[in-house]
Amino acid sequence: MSAANQAKRFLVFTRGDGTYAVPERAVRTCLSLPRLTPLDDTAPRVIGAFDLHGELTPLISIADDPDVLPEAGCGDLVVVVEVGGHPVGLHADGLLGIEPLRAAPETAAELEPTAGATTVELLLAGGPARLVLPERLPVSASDAGVAGPQADLRLQTFERGLDEAELEAMARRSVRYSGLLGAGRR
Repeated sequence: MSAANQAKRFLVFTRGDGTYAVPERAVRTCLSLPRLTPLDDTAPRVIGAFDLHGELTPLISIADDPDVLPEAGCGDLVVVVEVGGHPVGLHADGLLGIEPLRAAPETAAELEPTAGATTVELLLAGGPARLVLPERLPVSASDAGVAGPQADLRLQTFERGLDEAELEAMARRSVRYSGLLGAGRR
């Protein structure tokens, strides 16, 4: 966990009732939730994926219970982080800003997650937050060790509260994020 220990500043965001953080240096971008495509053979945490400038980017739920998918809101956000050289999106409600650690951990062991944990508690300048460890979030069904619901069903469950206008707005974002609109303007 030395990478988290060395990070001095964190992007802080909310999801549900929780406050989460990721090292600032791991963040590629933050964007509005686009329309997603289902991905087969993925872990229950993987809600779907979108094209981010030619890179397939999975959107992952950081909920405590990976079997309970959140519902999407058209105003939801995606925090895109770099994991092993690839983009991974984390589902978020809102951004709180960039914060430093309030106090450095006494030992590196304080930032060591327990077996199977995907977050670690941190004390930031603005208060406590859970440091998300995206490299520990299973993406494939085999990584998760379970056969979750079908990808189409997960995505339908996620989008169930959205109306047609919201889904259309998210679809327009998807086209924008893929870079197709930008290619015609060059």
